[in-house]
Amino acid sequence: MARHVAFGVGHDFRNLDPSRWSWPEMYRQTIDRVVQAEELGFDYFFVGEHHFTPDGHAPALFPILGAVAQATERIRLNTYVYLLPLHHPLEVAEAVTAIDLLSDGRMELGVGQGYRREEFAAFGVDRSKRGELMDEACEILLRAWSGEPFSFEGKHFSIPEITVTPRPAQMPHPKLWISARSERAARRAARFRCPLMIAPAPYVDDPAIVYRAYAAELEAAGEDPADYEVMGSFTVRVVDAGQQLDMASAVARDDAYADWYTEDGDLPTDAERMANPSEELLRLAGVTGEPATCIAAIEALLERVPFTTLMVGGVSRNQMERFAREVRPAFV
Repeated sequence: MARHVAFGVGHDFRNLDPSRWSWPEMYRQTIDRVVQAEELGFDYFFVGEHHFTPDGHAPALFPILGAVAQATERIRLNTYVYLLPLHHPLEVAEAVTAIDLLSDGRMELGVGQGYRREEFAAFGVDRSKRGELMDEACEILLRAWSGEPFSFEGKHFSIPEITVTPRPAQMPHPKLWISARSERAARRAARFRCPLMIAPAPYVDDPAIVYRAYAAELEAAGEDPADYEVMGSFTVRVVDAGQQLDMASAVARDDAYADWYTEDGDLPTDAERMANPSEELLRLAGVTGEPATCIAAIEALLERVPFTTLMVGGVSRNQMERFAREVRPAFV
């Protein structure tokens, strides 16, 4: 029997054809798509942060999440990912709290350290310090949500004794997910005892290596990795035999990410891997096929990494319906 998995959809609010849809129309339609996902039983909505892109990749996540919170009742809200080093952690803590209260305890925060040089330069943040900024900011977030007085003195943040109020609706606090595409970043998530987000293939060399580093760090600290949640991305497209899908928008989105990683990625294998992804990495990125093929591909992925949550794409209404009806029941 297949294991239980929580499934989510992701939307980046990018407008690939402004001549067809105005920006207000694009935002309204995308929020409507999240409402539809909730109606179909999806567990999560994910949105990720980027800045200064020609197609307007979502730059301001908290207003978007606030709007989605008011339009929905059950689906959980998460960021995949929020570029934490670009922001002051106290402002982040308060914004997450506000959305958690507005959503009656549905807000979670997935954070990453970012990589695009243009974004760091524009915000005046030293890109070489992003690891240190991540460490300090994660600690501040967890302490800020405690409702207890705290102070903090680090290399980058100095906070006199304060108490952040109000507290979030969730106790002890909203989940803080830490993303990783390297073993070092995975060990950070384990040190903070936070659930792990693994960047999707082919943006990682091997998601299993990232997970093993996380699990080993937890075990070394006396923790059971099975007690911790792990999230990944695996694009699923359900088709009938011989059916062809229009992949133009998906290709455009993937090409943009490939360019960013090739230019600014910090793993030595990025440029070659993005230019020539192996067949194995492409299989780990997603599947297009009949329902049985999609189910088998997800099961194979779970044998490699014990994901508890999967983002299955920013899918159309038709694809959401097919996934909910023909694939998801195998993992309930």
